[in-house]
Amino acid sequence: MARFFAGFAVGFSSVWQLTLVTLAVVPLIALAGGAYAVVMIGITSKSQKAYSNAGEIAEEVKIAIGELIPNS
Repeated sequence: MARFFAGFAVGFSSVWQLTLVTLAVVPLIALAGGAYAVVMIGITSKSQKAYSNAGEIAEEVKIAIGELIPNS
């Protein structure tokens, strides 16, 4: 965190216009990152549910095949 503030201090003293633009853009980037995280959490949740359902079906099929073809 100290490096972050030190970087802005050095940047502000060197090229203050660029530092102001950066200060204006960083919150927008943070919002975009947060929105991306929310979307990815939703997609991951749906994906996990789909894999769980597929696993249950595969297990049922495995048991059904085992009942039809007994071990010799």
